[in-house]
Amino acid sequence: MRFFIFLSLIFFILSCASTKESDDICILTNGGIEKCDGIDNNCNGLIDETPILICSNLPNVTSAYCFDASCKIESCKAQFANIDENWENGCEPYDCEITNNGIEICDGIDNDCNYQTDEELISPPADKNVGVCLNSVKICSGENGWIEPDYTLIANYQETEDLCDDLDNDCDGEVDA
Repeated sequence: MRFFIFLSLIFFILSCASTKESDDICILTNGGIEKCDGIDNNCNGLIDETPILICSNLPNVTSAYCFDASCKIESCKAQFANIDENWENGCEPYDCEITNNGIEICDGIDNDCNYQTDEELISPPADKNVGVCLNSVKICSGENGWIEPDYTLIANYQETEDLCDDLDNDCDGEVDA
């Protein structure tokens, strides 16, 4: 009888806080190993408490983290991409040829074969870069390369300056000409 009570006590201790049947009972899930599922699998009172570690074993993934009960894939191994956007199966083979020595440029091509095109580029200064256009930058237009920004979206810009407001509204380097 004591043995039965002892086993019942052990079961109760192991059933602490994951798949809740009440506020006091937790049932170990996933063998007590934490995974990214929004459940306290190891009954320690924390849910998905190791967000990077629990998403680190996905196939062909180099960087991922757990958020809102699903792994978010940040990057894949070379020649792999999360094509189907299903995090549970990791990254799939991606048939891509590295161009420009794997350095991304504004050309509409995935130069580094990471399933992203023209990403993380530093925009060059726009041709008009004085007056109200100061600090304007060109925009990557894929296969068309770098193009000028839409200057009409810049506050106080005028293609032909006609305001007397002490600003260089047409970005020609002259104030109110």
